[in-house]
Amino acid sequence: MRSSQTLPNLRRRCPPTCRAKSRRVAPPGATVRDLVAAWIAANQTRVEEICDVLLQATDASLRAQRPAILAYALTSLVPDIDATVANPHLVQDRLSERLANAGILPMFGFPTRVRYLFHKPPAAGGQWPPEDVVDRPLDLAISQFAPASETVKEGLIQTAVGVVNYQRRGNRPVEMPNPLGPAIAVGICRRCQSIDAGVPPAATCTVCNGPQGEYQVVNLSQPAGFRTYYNAERDYDGSFEWTPRATRPKLGARRCLRTRNAQSPGQAFAAGRPWQCLPDIVP
Repeated sequence: MRSSQTLPNLRRRCPPTCRAKSRRVAPPGATVRDLVAAWIAANQTRVEEICDVLLQATDASLRAQRPAILAYALTSLVPDIDATVANPHLVQDRLSERLANAGILPMFGFPTRVRYLFHKPPAAGGQWPPEDVVDRPLDLAISQFAPASETVKEGLIQTAVGVVNYQRRGNRPVEMPNPLGPAIAVGICRRCQSIDAGVPPAATCTVCNGPQGEYQVVNLSQPAGFRTYYNAERDYDGSFEWTPRATRPKLGARRCLRTRNAQSPGQAFAAGRPWQCLPDIVP
């Protein structure tokens, strides 16, 4: 599941032919990461064949990007996986789900940044996620699970009071420290309502160049989970306090990486590094 899985763990899942090949490309005790990197380096022709199969019957504009796709798979895929594993802002435990949230794998079959509201402490030996939770995507959870907000479940009103991060260790849930996670610095301009999500954000607004007093760098967090007053729910009588506390969505502008021949953001998108020209939606 993690990129640090050892070769013996991998061997238990591979047929004998796979094991023989693994022994040839990596020494005993190598991690799954080492095996993947070695396989890619030794099988460029196979990578090209896989790419050609996936590009069959696709749009001509996508097929024209074949060289860039191959270059990414051969040189950038493993470093991007390393960066995703080390990214403190991603809270997913499963490597495949974490890669999907980072955009390296498709999101098919995965929830989109779901967060849980625990209304009872998770019990040892129980299923995971436990039954005593309410789940919402993060962009809804930051409002619906904000402190003092109320959520109705099975005829009972649950009142959110804070954040929590439970993780399984064996068959026991353990409450982890720092449930808010690492702070993310962003620049917010009150004059034009733009967001600067650069790392680090600029000292002044790069959109309207407004005065210093209208621009501020603040720290945001992505809580790993939320909790209620345990065992303090009350019966739902037809009314409850749902208190949205999130700010309205804002459009974040990033400085596009222009090339020598690019004269506009659209041309810079085609010239390379398109993700630097995409806006950020920040709640």
